[in-house]
Amino acid sequence: MTTNSATDDVTSLRHRLDVLLREHAEVKARVAEYQQRRWLSPGEQLELRTLQRLKLKKKDAIAALEKDLTLLESHSTFE
Repeated sequence: MTTNSATDDVTSLRHRLDVLLREHAEVKARVAEYQQRRWLSPGEQLELRTLQRLKLKKKDAIAALEKDLTLLESHSTFE
């Protein structure tokens, strides 16, 4: 892998990570809004569960990207 290619990969992963972090924050805020309510309709309860699952998926994706970034950055420093 060339240094340019590694740099492009790192830049691309960082951009994707930034997007995921923003999306996660948005979903987290929506979950918090639902959790502050005293009562949720059945539809809102379903939406809350869906949002909680989405939040977890985004968190998992963030962790995977961070791992990939760490590996790529450490690998590129040895070249």
